[in-house]
Amino acid sequence: GQYPVYHPARARRRSRWPFVSLGIIVLLLLLLVGADRAVAADAGRQAAQQMTTQRFPGNPDVTMEGFPFLTQVVGRNLQDVHVTANNVQEGPVTLSMTGDAYGVRLNPSYQGGTITRVNGTVVIGFGSVASIARNAGASGVTASADGPNRIKFKVDMAVFSTTVIASVTKVGQS
Repeated sequence: GQYPVYHPARARRRSRWPFVSLGIIVLLLLLLVGADRAVAADAGRQAAQQMTTQRFPGNPDVTMEGFPFLTQVVGRNLQDVHVTANNVQEGPVTLSMTGDAYGVRLNPSYQGGTITRVNGTVVIGFGSVASIARNAGASGVTASADGPNRIKFKVDMAVFSTTVIASVTKVGQS
């Protein structure tokens, strides 16, 4: 007769599909995050170019903060636009500035918008402050005393005009 044929127990192969699917999902997420950051970086470059063409004094560095950026663009509402500019020459003054514009509501053409709130810091060296005092009435910036250790600056730039009360603080040796 016939004898039954016994096969040794085969090792059961695990399905690779769950791991392949997980890998594809992770890859797609990484591509979406990369695309989001690339669009944010390009928008920052375009905003800096736009500021420069509108006669912003200096070369600003603009960074679009917040994630995901693409949903902010679609909603035309940017959470935080960070601007820095160093060694900006405006009249007799050389300054550095850092600022954040919060709640930037873009118009339908994406060429302008309304800013809800702005926070910023401008650093003007003592050499520039002395230059303002020597050249009172020069175009761009004027200064006057506003009490002990305070100076009132009136800034008239091509892009904006403002009056700022600044406290004078000595930093370092001189």
